[in-house]
Amino acid sequence: MYTVMLVDDQEAILIELRAMIEARGLARVVASATNARQAEECAALHRPELVLLDVSLGEESGIDVAARLRGLLPETRILALSAHANPLYVRGMLKAGACGYLLKDHVHAELDEAITAVMSDSSWMWVGDGLDQ
Repeated sequence: MYTVMLVDDQEAILIELRAMIEARGLARVVASATNARQAEECAALHRPELVLLDVSLGEESGIDVAARLRGLLPETRILALSAHANPLYVRGMLKAGACGYLLKDHVHAELDEAITAVMSDSSWMWVGDGLDQ
C-alpha cells in the first residue's frame, strides 16, 4: 500500500479525498496540508510516495509547489488535481514534475486508475473533453 499526502486549500476536499482513499484501500494517507508551507513541511517529515496536489492553493500556485516538492523528494510521484482543464495548468504541472493530471469532477470515477498508473511509472491524464490542444 502506498503512502500518500493530500494538498488542497479546501478542508472539505481533503476530508472527502481521505475518506475515498481509505474506503477503497488505495493508499495510506500519512499527511494533509492546506497551503504550500504545510505541504513542504509535511512532505519532508513524512516522505510520501505520492502527493495528490491541487493546482490552485489560494496564495500560491500548485505548479510552484510541485516543482519544490520534486526538488525536495525526487522519488515522490505527484498527481495534480484541478477544477481547471486549462492547457496552461496542465503543461505547467507536467513541466514542474507531476506525473498526472486529474480533474476534480472525475475523481470519484478515475482516482483508482490514476493512482495505479502514476505509481507504476506511467502517466495519467484525465482532463475531459474541454481541453484545447
